[in-house]
Amino acid sequence: MRFYTFRIIKIELALIAVALVMLTGWAVASPNGLPQVVDGVRGVVGPEPIAFAENTFYGVADTIQQKTATGNTPGFWSPPVAPAQSSNAAIPRAPQTQFAPRSIVPLVPNLVVLGEGLWVPLTNTFDPSAAPLMYKTFLHPDATRSYTQVAIVALDAARLRLHVVAGTREPAPAVRVPRPGLIPSSDVPSLVAAFNGGFKAMHGQHGMMVNGQTLLAPQPDSDTIALYRDGSVRIAPWSVISNTLPLMESFRQTPAYLAREGQINPDLQNERIVAWGKSVSGKIAIWRSALGVSADGRTLYYAAGESLTAQTLAQALVAAGASDVAELDVNWSFERFLTYAPKTGNLTEHVLLDAMVYDPGMYVARPAPRDFFYVTLGK
Repeated sequence: MRFYTFRIIKIELALIAVALVMLTGWAVASPNGLPQVVDGVRGVVGPEPIAFAENTFYGVADTIQQKTATGNTPGFWSPPVAPAQSSNAAIPRAPQTQFAPRSIVPLVPNLVVLGEGLWVPLTNTFDPSAAPLMYKTFLHPDATRSYTQVAIVALDAARLRLHVVAGTREPAPAVRVPRPGLIPSSDVPSLVAAFNGGFKAMHGQHGMMVNGQTLLAPQPDSDTIALYRDGSVRIAPWSVISNTLPLMESFRQTPAYLAREGQINPDLQNERIVAWGKSVSGKIAIWRSALGVSADGRTLYYAAGESLTAQTLAQALVAAGASDVAELDVNWSFERFLTYAPKTGNLTEHVLLDAMVYDPGMYVARPAPRDFFYVTLGK
């Protein structure tokens, strides 16, 4: 009985702490720091009470949205406007496109809005006249939540190289190694983009190796984002690719795969499985992110959005063209995708979605406590 009472008290304290922080943040000015503060409370009372509090909060918020949502949510952005056909002015020809992801058939026909599934090219900041290095689009992936959207970025893996960096604190390693939490200065001149990494070590002990240095040993059941010395990327369960370890430069593990060879993980249908950050009740839809790769390895896909289940996130990435998909981080303020246009003495990032929380200069000037990925030009 004593243990039970102590457990309930811890949960109540966690709920009160989270509620107070939420109210204070909203009242004072900005709620952007809430998840970091919650992370601090988690360190005091433990992960279970905070998980209970987060699940309760997100569950209530999602239920309210489901009850009050009316109509389709407009897309994250509009498709580019074509030049007027009646104009007598010469229309400049677009550069020959070498990389272009295939168009997407929207997942929920009755929720389709303008621009959905259409790829919008992101300007090649290194050579604006050259073919784009990245495209973006969005989808409504959930028939039961008209307000849910997922943003997807397709990256040309043939001209870009993926890297991973350990945060100053996460994933917490068993081995002590230097951890600057920054993109190496030598890579900044060719920096194209950066995005969030995966779960904290306490949530699964998923393995990580950076530039040949193992921080956490690989887990046999974890999905693995493997970065090879030749610049190629594979995403697969550790049991499938462990024999290629000598060829790897780095790897970052995640929970069990979301998709494998174009097939959605059948376990995602069981909403009571908590491996991907769901609540015990299975009714929680939260911010989630994932990384995918096409079957030919030619295209990488980053995706993130609010009110996503692991299943709808996987379905969206497979629809976009990903063959193998691994979940990254979850929960508000940990998902972010930043793009860069390197200039001498002035490196400014641009965020993919306005709702994504980031600190100016993070990854390049301000050390990141959590691990992250970044992308550079060239193999």
